[in-house]
Amino acid sequence: MGLEEQELRAWGQRVAHGAASRRQFMRTMLGLGLAGPVIADLLATSAPAVAQDTPGAPQAFTPTRRGGGGKLRLLFWDAPTILNDHFASGGKDREASRIVYEPLVAVDPEGQFIPILAAEIHSIENGGRAPDDTWAL
Repeated sequence: MGLEEQELRAWGQRVAHGAASRRQFMRTMLGLGLAGPVIADLLATSAPAVAQDTPGAPQAFTPTRRGGGGKLRLLFWDAPTILNDHFASGGKDREASRIVYEPLVAVDPEGQFIPILAAEIHSIENGGRAPDDTWAL
């Protein structure tokens, strides 16, 4: 038993609009002998299929203001691979590691140092740097 193209597209539309689950769709298509890439293409060519929420479940958190809590979302072109700044292989890893490692200092857009864990930034005024811009001992 097989499905016609119109029936396959109708299945994709049902999944996209939430009338059928993706799991049900996958099982049916695999049962018909379709391969994974063909199934993925069927889903991609129909309306975008979104993850289906649990019906009746309350929303986990509603922030009252911007930055007011909730999920932290980091958007990078490539996913971080490690959260240990000492083994970081790129900026994406270093930025993601800021969640668990606080740096001594940070740099603002103007190139000025901002103390995070450090008590102060060494300067000539506070005696931390010599007038010739070397470290004071």
